[in-house]
Amino acid sequence: MKICLVFPPYFKGERFFDLAYKSLAKRELPWLTYPYLAGYLLNHSHHQVVIIDCIADRLTPSGMTERIKSFNPDIVGLTGTTLRIKDAFAAAKLIKEKLGFPVILGGVHATFTDEMSFK
Repeated sequence: MKICLVFPPYFKGERFFDLAYKSLAKRELPWLTYPYLAGYLLNHSHHQVVIIDCIADRLTPSGMTERIKSFNPDIVGLTGTTLRIKDAFAAAKLIKEKLGFPVILGGVHATFTDEMSFK
């Protein structure tokens, strides 16, 4: 199985990207959840895994969909922290509608607001 793990981009418009990415791209620590998950899958299964960090790679929503499409995954995993949950929902909708890939949303916010996350 081909699995694509995505930390979603911002969906607030092109003008917002420069300010947001300049501040977040300077973060001192990378998001560690995906490397841990990918490492486990690679060591304990025969799955292919790719990580797309839209913040580190400064990807717009269209850049995210192009990168996902080029990998052609069987499933896409998204994370949604409380501060970024609207972006995660927007990314999930875009991936399902434009690319047709199944999406799994995880993270603290999705876990504790499961009914809202399923919509």
